[in-house]
Amino acid sequence: MQVPPAHIKNIEVDWLGRDQVEIEARWESQTSSPRLQAMELRMAVICSEVRQALQVWIQDCLRAGQVLEGPEGRGHAEMFVREVSLKLRDQFTPPFAETEMCHCRVVTTAQVDRAVVSGCHSPREVSRATTASTSCGTCRPDVEAWIRFRCEAR
Repeated sequence: MQVPPAHIKNIEVDWLGRDQVEIEARWESQTSSPRLQAMELRMAVICSEVRQALQVWIQDCLRAGQVLEGPEGRGHAEMFVREVSLKLRDQFTPPFAETEMCHCRVVTTAQVDRAVVSGCHSPREVSRATTASTSCGTCRPDVEAWIRFRCEAR
């Protein structure tokens, strides 16, 4: 008996200095709509909160046979699992691609991202944490878009 080929996808989510995971997902392709068969943490340097959220989400995905949307919520664990979900579904598209988000204050997109995943969920909080959008204000829409990107489930 010939075993049908499996579709395998590997992704990495790396929040520098915080949490990092590599995941392998496998789908069986016996039918026209492949069913998720396995999801395995290949490497994980994550806090207990992220580990627990990931484990619950992975079990839900395996029961459903597909990669589900990430959980709702504004905690860093929910944001982290949403990024895993979006990457596995090829839907991770940040709203801002440049390295530097605030040119006046020389604030990088990575700095804004770290502020948001650390709990700054309003433009004012991000500005306090990073100084982004405190000079000319041109980058404020980008800061707002980044907050929505990280904090809202899709």
